[in-house]
Amino acid sequence: MRRFGDQKKQPEELFGAWETTESGAADTSGEEEAGLDLLELYLEELRAVPQLSVQEEAELTGRAAMGEEHAKQRLTEGYLMYALTLVKDYMGGPISVSELIAVANLALVQAVSRYLANAVTSAKNTEGELESAVLRDTITAEVEAALKHSCEEAQSSGQEEQAIAERLNRLTEISRVMATELGRQATESELAERMRSTEEEIRELVKMSMQAL
Repeated sequence: MRRFGDQKKQPEELFGAWETTESGAADTSGEEEAGLDLLELYLEELRAVPQLSVQEEAELTGRAAMGEEHAKQRLTEGYLMYALTLVKDYMGGPISVSELIAVANLALVQAVSRYLANAVTSAKNTEGELESAVLRDTITAEVEAALKHSCEEAQSSGQEEQAIAERLNRLTEISRVMATELGRQATESELAERMRSTEEEIRELVKMSMQAL
C-alpha cells in the first residue's frame, strides 16, 4: 500500500515515468499513445489543483463531515491525483484511459462520501493523520474495486462478442458448404442440426449478420 506521505509529492513524482522498452522507447500502440496523450492533458489539469496539506485535509474533513459542500469538493479534488495513480495499473486492458479515469473519479466521490458519513474527529490526533490514513484506505479500496469490476465486465463482454463472432463465422461457412452440397440454401432446421444448435439461435445469428451489413 502506498504511504500517506506520497500524496504530498509533486504529480511527476507521484505518478512516475511510463514503462519503456529496453531501447528506452515507449512500448505503445497507436491506441495506447492516444491514451497517453489524453492522460498528459488530464495531468496538466491536475497540476493546477493545489495539493492538500495534512492540516488542511484535517480541517476540510471536519467541515465536510458537518455538511459543508465546498469542503467536500475541495477534499475530493485533493485526491484526484492519487486516484489517477491507481488507474495506471489498469491501463492497457479492455477499458480506455478516459473510461478508467471516469470510473476512478466516480469511485473517489463515492469513497469520500462514504468516509464522511462515518467520520469521527479524533481529539487525540490534532494533526489529522489518523483520519487521513483511514480516508486514503477507503479511497484505495473503493477505486481499485471499481476499476477491477469495470475491467472484468468489459473483458467478459469482449469474450461474449468474440464468441458470437466465431458462431457467425461458423454459420457463414456451414451455410456455404451446405448450399454446395444441397444445391440450394439450407433451411434453419438443417443449419441448426449441422451446428448442433437450435433454430432460434440460427435465426438470431442470421439477424445479427444482416444487421452487420
